[in-house]
Amino acid sequence: MLSKTDAELKLVIAGNHDLDLDRTYWSKYLVLKRTMKDHEKAIEVMTGPAARNAGVTYLEEGLHSFELSNGARFNIYASPYQPEFCDWAFPYYRDEDRFNPSSRPEKEEGGTTKNIAVNPIPNFGAVDIIMTHGPPMGMLDDARGEYLRCEHLMRAIRRTRPLLHCFGHIYEGHGMKVVRWKMNEGTSEVGHLE
Repeated sequence: MLSKTDAELKLVIAGNHDLDLDRTYWSKYLVLKRTMKDHEKAIEVMTGPAARNAGVTYLEEGLHSFELSNGARFNIYASPYQPEFCDWAFPYYRDEDRFNPSSRPEKEEGGTTKNIAVNPIPNFGAVDIIMTHGPPMGMLDDARGEYLRCEHLMRAIRRTRPLLHCFGHIYEGHGMKVVRWKMNEGTSEVGHLE
């Protein structure tokens, strides 16, 4: 239980199992069985006095800044979204990019990517830590031979080059991976994994 965890800062995000926290999902499916007050109660559990007293901070999608008691400061980008999975909460479709700012649609194999970014991941230097529910492409994303990853998130990670990226969603993909960013020749804005 988070209330018993001894940590100065306890950050949480939602994910695909958190149906009550996804307002869009709630409006589409759950409102027929329950009232909007049930959704509001779920948000209150994550943001209200009990959460604050336990030292828990619920992060919605976007950029958040923190300062620890030792003076350390950092910016963290959070997002509960992942590619559509079994019609659960916080989905987007694979031909949609919610992580990169874009002025033009990108061509993908078999179609065009639609940019749906409301709160895109900021550029290099603006974010230290990224916390997403789903994994980027090629990073601990194998679920029994099915790859449940996001190439758009990986493009954003390469563009941003965070010091730390925390994610979950894929139970079989637990663990960690250390990467080094290598600068692309001729640019200081985009890196790739070495």
